[in-house]
Amino acid sequence: MSNFFGGYPPTTCRKEMRSCLKQNQQIKPNTMKRRFRRINRIGRLWLLLTIMCLEAVQQVSAQAAEPAVTAIQMDDVKPLQIGDTIPESLWHLPLQVTNHPDGREAITLNDYRDKLIILDFWATWCVPCVKSLGKLDSLQQKFKDNLAIIPITNEGAEKAASFFSKRGWTLTTATEETVLEKFFPHKSIPHQVWLKDGRVYAIPMPEYTNPEVISRVIEGKPVRIPMNEYVPLDRSKPLFLNGNGGDGSEVLYYSTVSTSIRPRVSGGGVTVSAEGNKALFINMSPDNLFQYAFEGDIGLNMRRVIWETSDSLYKAIKGIGIAKPIGNYAKDKAFYDWVAEHIFCYNLFSKNEMDVATIRGIMKADLNRYFGARYGIKAELERRKMSCLVIRSVSVDTARLKSKGGPQVIDLKDPKEYHCANAPFTSMIKGVLYVVEPGAFLVDSTGYYGMVDITMPRSVDGNFAIAQQELARYGLRLFREEIEMDILVIKELFN
Repeated sequence: MSNFFGGYPPTTCRKEMRSCLKQNQQIKPNTMKRRFRRINRIGRLWLLLTIMCLEAVQQVSAQAAEPAVTAIQMDDVKPLQIGDTIPESLWHLPLQVTNHPDGREAITLNDYRDKLIILDFWATWCVPCVKSLGKLDSLQQKFKDNLAIIPITNEGAEKAASFFSKRGWTLTTATEETVLEKFFPHKSIPHQVWLKDGRVYAIPMPEYTNPEVISRVIEGKPVRIPMNEYVPLDRSKPLFLNGNGGDGSEVLYYSTVSTSIRPRVSGGGVTVSAEGNKALFINMSPDNLFQYAFEGDIGLNMRRVIWETSDSLYKAIKGIGIAKPIGNYAKDKAFYDWVAEHIFCYNLFSKNEMDVATIRGIMKADLNRYFGARYGIKAELERRKMSCLVIRSVSVDTARLKSKGGPQVIDLKDPKEYHCANAPFTSMIKGVLYVVEPGAFLVDSTGYYGMVDITMPRSVDGNFAIAQQELARYGLRLFREEIEMDILVIKELFN
């Protein structure tokens, strides 16, 4: 401004003054006055234009100084949860609106940043939404200075405007909106999201949008509100798998059959505890799983499991003829393909109290349903007469059996003899005598359950007579008998 003469533009002033000086003797006083008034008008106009330009420059400079708002990249959008900070790009996202009191066609959330913002996702066809919007319209009028309720719909502006007009609602609704639902995904409407102090304050059940709660939130007082946070749910996939529908903490009961799992372990059992009751069996063949399900009926004696299926089905399920891995993938592939097809896991869980018998009963039914559908087989108990080797005591003197103590030894791999010292009689004697007649059931009728010392030559293998001779040294004897017992029969359903 220091370069201006009396507020006039200097070039114009100099020209006019020189003209006046040159004609000083000829110009009449009135003419001179008119000439200076003209200079004054030109100067004021120039000053006004200069001030307007300076203000425009200042505005541009101020805008340039503000941080740039990054455009929203939809592929990078992550759903926001309670407590998350609202990204700056979302604050400045243009929202196309209708029913604005000032006739505006677009707004941003930033216009209401200092208020409690309630986003309400709705649709014209949603009856609960209509009821909720009527209540929200009244709440907006009640808390107009501290509350901004913004209904959100993906329907068109004309349809939404007509819908609001018929009901006399004053709320401004965003229309044709698809971006906000990416930040705040939901499976049902009405769905509300509350924003306060730059963060997601709440995602409440709509019933709690009432004057009392809103008043407390605006005043910064604590409130208790049941939340309606979004949890991803794909109805085509199992619940809770990879967080589908929740993290699994909601589960009260389930049972499942799966393929084999990566840990190279096998086994399992049934447990009953305060944390929950369960059955967990890992990486087993179908008959192994059935055996554990029927353990209370037949024990863990695989000789009491009989297959009555076609040879081809039996061989396929049991992997007969498939070599174990040797470290050559081309040759090992058949084994791993078989494992993928015929080795399974079973898991049952219940938070309700269950006894072991109940758990096994459920496991039996589950396995029969699944393997019935997969293989067309069924496992059930049948009472049958079976060829058995019965071992009995023929001497009342147990001294020859009784262990003399010392370290426990159970050696069934020596090439010359079976040798056991201070070993449990039932499990040891069965382990030795199973090889006498491999196809027969061994029944212990001695009634002896103590620890024993026994040594028998390998020549008892497959030789009933030699086995009799060796057992006689301990006051024992074998008998061939037909005994009726419970047998687990795995059979084809349509045979």
